[in-house]
Amino acid sequence: MDNYRSFLELSEEEQEGRDFIVEVRQTPSPLAIIAPHGGRIEPGTFTIADVIAGTDFGFYGFRGIKPIGNHRLHLTSSLFDDPRALEVIHSAATVITLHGCRGNEPMIFLGGRNERVLLRLLDSLRDTGLPVQEAVPGNLRGCHPENLCNRGKSGKGVQMELSRGLRDLLIIPLNSSSTRHSTPLFFTLVKTIRAILKEISFSNDGYCGNSSLK
Repeated sequence: MDNYRSFLELSEEEQEGRDFIVEVRQTPSPLAIIAPHGGRIEPGTFTIADVIAGTDFGFYGFRGIKPIGNHRLHLTSSLFDDPRALEVIHSAATVITLHGCRGNEPMIFLGGRNERVLLRLLDSLRDTGLPVQEAVPGNLRGCHPENLCNRGKSGKGVQMELSRGLRDLLIIPLNSSSTRHSTPLFFTLVKTIRAILKEISFSNDGYCGNSSLK
């Protein structure tokens, strides 16, 4: 159970710059990459999303920086309403959100309402040998209309959940607040995702396509 039901509630109890940091980059791209639970909430997710976005795609990242107890900063995707995040999301046709989930087995779970982009990512990541599967029904599915990934102009986005076991292989050591290094697998993941997103951003069908996901 989350401690807060809105970003306003969170910001009334937690102090930006002391407990959390927000970073935003707006671009003309129709795609946006969002990391709502970065830093010490879901370690590694901010860094991965930041590098995927680069200067090509819109970016919003929320990082928990409390010495302890960062999970209290977790605001569920369907309630996440920082106006800065919504500005980035509402200006994009398609939104990709990046989260961290539990599990020692390395795995990427793909969900969301944008079946076209989801399946394209699924195939490409599998081709590189990365462990990936379509998310099973439940809280990793990301198909609720109010989920952050589905609040772009198309109403259809993609939610990526990276297991703790995978993130431990991407950034070493994952929990360090100072010296960390990205592994070759990190760059394989980022390169693969960026290539697909660049391909999609130059397509001619509004970046969404019909989705049969429920």
